[in-house]
Amino acid sequence: MWAIQPGEISAEANGLRVRLSLERTKLINPHSLLPIDALVIWDRVQPSEDGNWHICIMGAYRGDDRQGIYCLFAPPNG
Repeated sequence: MWAIQPGEISAEANGLRVRLSLERTKLINPHSLLPIDALVIWDRVQPSEDGNWHICIMGAYRGDDRQGIYCLFAPPNG
């Protein structure tokens, strides 16, 4: 099971910064080819219904500002 580690997600003025090593991205999507250092703007962060963090990432596509993150669910006060 994937759990957030210190420094992997942090709040910034415009959204949540996600920093994941290649090893950590492979835990989420085994087809991942690159690490992630991306900002997910607040409008794209969705509330988590179960109170846990959830993230969906593409295996290789990193052509946008989110670097392949296509969903991010954050717990309340996350």
